[in-house]
Amino acid sequence: MNLASAISHHAAMRPDHPALIEGERTFSYAALDREVDATAQRLVAAGIGAGDRVGICLKERSEFLIALFAVARIWAVIVPVDWRAPEPERRRIVDTLGLKSLICEPGNTGSLGCAIDWPSLRALAPRTPVQNGGPANGGDAPFLIALSSGSTGRPKGLVVSHHGQLMRNVRLHIDLRHGPHTRYMQCTPLVHASGRNKCISCLINGNTVIIQPPLFRADELVEAAARYRATDLYVVPTTLRSLLQLDYRGAPLFSTLDHLVVGSAPVSVDERAAALRQLTPNISLSYGASGYSTIALLHLADKRTPQGSVGRPTFLTEVEIADDDHRPLARDAEGRVRIRGPGIASEIIGGGTGAEETEYLRDGWYYTGDVGRVPNDGYIYLTGRVANRIRRGGASIAAEEVERVLCEHPAVAEAAVLGRPSRDLGQDVIAFVIPRAAVDHRELERHCRQHLTRAKVPSEFHIVTSFPRSAVGKIMRRALLETVVPREALAGNTLDEYR
Repeated sequence: MNLASAISHHAAMRPDHPALIEGERTFSYAALDREVDATAQRLVAAGIGAGDRVGICLKERSEFLIALFAVARIWAVIVPVDWRAPEPERRRIVDTLGLKSLICEPGNTGSLGCAIDWPSLRALAPRTPVQNGGPANGGDAPFLIALSSGSTGRPKGLVVSHHGQLMRNVRLHIDLRHGPHTRYMQCTPLVHASGRNKCISCLINGNTVIIQPPLFRADELVEAAARYRATDLYVVPTTLRSLLQLDYRGAPLFSTLDHLVVGSAPVSVDERAAALRQLTPNISLSYGASGYSTIALLHLADKRTPQGSVGRPTFLTEVEIADDDHRPLARDAEGRVRIRGPGIASEIIGGGTGAEETEYLRDGWYYTGDVGRVPNDGYIYLTGRVANRIRRGGASIAAEEVERVLCEHPAVAEAAVLGRPSRDLGQDVIAFVIPRAAVDHRELERHCRQHLTRAKVPSEFHIVTSFPRSAVGKIMRRALLETVVPREALAGNTLDEYR
């Protein structure tokens, strides 16, 4: 079954029901189906066919989702790419994943030969009607490649099929008790898996998606949720903390919400209690990964909820803890988190090899790269990361990618990039540099901004003469981090990645 056929189904069954709302624009399901089909035909005119990989490098607006379902409709493969990424980063993605085309914002195609901007695509004359027969493997055909730079910092794609994605999203909606009148407000970047998957699942189920561009004040989000009568909202902890700073007058700020989901980084016990009181009692924490979507949910209003957990596995999700030799461990033992289920990524493209990788597929299991434990109560507790990933707000950053960019500067001999605990962002990015010539932090920041997405640019640069190293010459990252962060602060970090 082609995932995009759900749009046609809802167009036939409830043609006037709102599918997308963006400011003053509203697309009914009938209108959305027409837009998706016209765009799919223009993709065919541009030479795109089944199995081709197509990057979507558009801003957070209706066109992103129209392009997404249009690519799916012709059985091509979607690759979401951050429109904020500088050209060198986009080129690495194009080359590593072998993109046939990259759909960009006007004026943002750069020198990439495969790039086409949205107006140019719209100007193409549609070609033959799109056929829904599809490839022989049908629902097992690739639907989307979720980007993850992995522990090596090289672009890496996790392939998700039509069938697997459809089953997981529909079932998760059932778990959350979504109905036909669900109105989900999308306020996170669509390039990030969590918000994007929520939009896809809502449209599969015939719900309404309200697009709220990510740059907003907390009070604007509250006002928009009330104005559009939103029933569902997904936010990252940074947004949650901004909402908790708003004036609280004794009544929850989100009176219309049936579900407020918080994901991507840890939320403290105090913040959980404040969110229940000030925002809505209908709040859950989500634990997910690029190669699977939502792994676990934790409903905060449930009095049985243990502190520090990220929740219990969602339906059809099997979670196991394994040792470094891939053997399952006993209950409550700490080890590598691995999962199995129908929504698991079918393939990983790019990235590193062998010992370089901490996120990988093996024997039907998806290793998330997390370290954790699962006691007898079935709740999942995360205790760290296998590699030195940095989770800054909604972004997951590989230190090695930033280090490589820094070392491309002629004045840098060596670099080490670390995640420092941050109350607002989960972690912040800081860099240590051994120079080969005189250089200051302003020049290093300017260099990083030219080659990296904004979230990956370090907020601090420390010029040092050497790094602490082990007997075999490996940089001792925790010791390096302790030169700028007190040991006590690191000891209290629930996701301490440098133990």
